[in-house]
Amino acid sequence: MADRAGDTGRRVLFTRLWPWFGNAHGGVQRSLQIAELVKRAVPNAIFNNPQYLRESSLRFRGRVLWESARQLRTIVGERLGPRDAIFLGVISGLLADNGLSPQDVVVFDADRTNGKVLVAAAKKRGTQVIAMPQNFESLYPVDWPPKFDLDQMLKMMRREVGWLSRVRRVWAIGTLDQELLNLFGVSSRLLPYQPPANRRDELLVVRRQRAEVPHDYILVMGSAANSPTRTGMVELLRFLRAHPAEMPIVVAGYGTEKLVPEAGPGVQVLGQQSDAQLRTLLTGAHLLWIHQGPMTGALTRISEGLVAGVPILANRWAARSVAPNRGLTAYDGLEETRELLKHAPNVPTVPDISRYEEEFMADIRLLLDRSSQSMEG
Repeated sequence: MADRAGDTGRRVLFTRLWPWFGNAHGGVQRSLQIAELVKRAVPNAIFNNPQYLRESSLRFRGRVLWESARQLRTIVGERLGPRDAIFLGVISGLLADNGLSPQDVVVFDADRTNGKVLVAAAKKRGTQVIAMPQNFESLYPVDWPPKFDLDQMLKMMRREVGWLSRVRRVWAIGTLDQELLNLFGVSSRLLPYQPPANRRDELLVVRRQRAEVPHDYILVMGSAANSPTRTGMVELLRFLRAHPAEMPIVVAGYGTEKLVPEAGPGVQVLGQQSDAQLRTLLTGAHLLWIHQGPMTGALTRISEGLVAGVPILANRWAARSVAPNRGLTAYDGLEETRELLKHAPNVPTVPDISRYEEEFMADIRLLLDRSSQSMEG
């Protein structure tokens, strides 16, 4: 279940608790970024590959059922329902199988639902947790059209802030997430997104190729399965229907074929594209236009576009967590873009987040050093 990177790799465990589907979208790339940094910080770290129970061994499933039955009512003073008890069995088995002890650290690539249970299981063993949420999940709309149930959001927020307040450290992907957590008294630091090594190399190839081809369309790219992305795309396409751009508009990404009814003259909707096809589209784009609905987290495609050398035109929601870059132009309202599009965009510089990366890796090492000293004392 886990790959041990070294004979003594029992000090840091990097894990998700829910597997990703596909290999190209932003969530996967963020996970790969974190994994690379953990590996650089602690070369003998353990990396867990999450599985569904139906894909696991009979031995593992048996252990889960045993742990779940044993822990069904309470753990460290917390009430757990049946679902949480099942995942407690998964997590307890994971920590035990990897021999984690009080001086060890779990770097948790956090998902929407299992943080509370992981923290409870880690606390029972005395293991420290570094949480890496990819969104402020309780505030992130998942439905289309977006639905906002204040009572439900507050209930989810209490749960989310509750478990995040009990980990050793939180590293946020976006500035809004970091600021909200700090306002709630949860110490949070910022680790912006940067494409992992293989992805970065592919994007740097796009940057070089852009010098050899014309840039004759504006690219609108994103997943329409993501509610804030779809909200922004619909707003943008309706604006373009009333105010057509002088340059052709190309819309691409998972689920964007659903947006064909919104497309006016001069707009071509391609729908889902392969990763290679998206890189080709980036190569020939005049600029990448990203108009996003209200959201937490951060948009990985902005950082990737900047690495690829594609100028970015983005509203404030989209650009919120991106450091200033000469190739990034942010606007407050779509009316502003009518003037902005008249000017030639600047070629972006390649973003440099090495300072944040070094702080993150140093924090992992510091927690390990302090734990070792306390154990020796």
